[in-house]
Amino acid sequence: DKWGDIEFNAGLSARTGSSGDRGTDDEFDAQGILTESIIESFINKADSGSGNLNASTWFGETFVQLNTELFVEKRDAHRSTHIFPQLPGNSQSRETIDGDSTLYRFELGMDAERLLQSDLLAKAIFLYSYRDFERTNDELNFNSSNIETLQQIADELTETSEIISRLEFDWVRWEDHTLQANFEVAYNVLDNTLAQTQDIGAGPVDRTVPGANSRVKEIRGDFEVQDTW
Repeated sequence: DKWGDIEFNAGLSARTGSSGDRGTDDEFDAQGILTESIIESFINKADSGSGNLNASTWFGETFVQLNTELFVEKRDAHRSTHIFPQLPGNSQSRETIDGDSTLYRFELGMDAERLLQSDLLAKAIFLYSYRDFERTNDELNFNSSNIETLQQIADELTETSEIISRLEFDWVRWEDHTLQANFEVAYNVLDNTLAQTQDIGAGPVDRTVPGANSRVKEIRGDFEVQDTW
């Protein structure tokens, strides 16, 4: 649609889906005797939705554009493993893992384009992106009497963000040539945290994972000149 001098478009989308598989893994020794059978099943369900808004207009002789997008995804997964030893003295066991994850992603982009001279075009670009990923895994182990022997829970959070600013100049004074100069500066940040607990029957105990809680930053600058003919 159009609002005054601003042309814009907006969109929404949603998606849901599930998948799963079930199979058996048989293990044999060197004589071909079955030693262990493992029956495993896996179910995964995902729901996602996104929305976007784009707009453009003229400010005098400058053409300005705006682009935005928001994306959200939720996943639920369940894995069940049954182990059946075939040799005497070994008992069967069972393991389940429930995993939940949520992803948020947002992106904002703006650019402005202006003809400085009849043969010189300038463009300024700004881009911001943010990503938040949260994941929880709950692992349970059971013995042959269906008694819980282990519970391990891991909560992980990863956040990333990036800011990019860029200037482009296109010069076409020479016949059959286009000279372009680009100047770009980018700033990136990644934060990651992991909390993990383990319970073997005496209550949950915190487990420290070396390097799990970390922060990484980057500042990058680029300059480029190219000729296309």
